Amino acid sequence: MPGTFVTLYVLAFDLDERDQPVRAFGPRRAATKEAALEEARELAVTHAGVVV
Repeated sequence: MPGTFVTLYVLAFDLDERDQPVRAFGPRRAATKEAALEEARELAVTHAGVVV
């Protein structure tokens, strides 16, 4: 659709002492879909979960 745009964000989660997910940091804006996926892959190594 003309005039529309997409903004992608990457979120990472860690587990607290009760194994409940908590945000590791605030949402990070990604420049492109490829950049978001690459950052998500990198974050998945050190965090319990990642969402794009």
